[in-house]
Amino acid sequence: MLLLLFACVTAENFPDKATVLVCERFQECDKGSFEATWTDVDDCASDNPVADYYRCLSDECEFVAGAASDCLSAYRGLSCEDVVSGQIPSACEDVYEGCDDIDYLSCAADAAF
Repeated sequence: MLLLLFACVTAENFPDKATVLVCERFQECDKGSFEATWTDVDDCASDNPVADYYRCLSDECEFVAGAASDCLSAYRGLSCEDVVSGQIPSACEDVYEGCDDIDYLSCAADAAF
């Protein structure tokens, strides 16, 4: 099942897949804080800037599907300590090509990070 989740990553579904995965891992790794903030993964995903950030980048940069799959797999493999501290796998840096620093900063500001 996990392989199927990551196998069909597209520019259109990557932002939502990434957001759900971030929420699932946070729920798994820090259940108390998660439950104090959200009722479930869907609630977390609807209140999380990750999807907005990646959607913004997809408007400005070129999406790399293989890198997106690697990013999701790497995030799935993070330790709970890294998840809770907000670590992002280095594999996620290659999901979008052709971005410049302004794109990253602008998208982060727009997503309200």
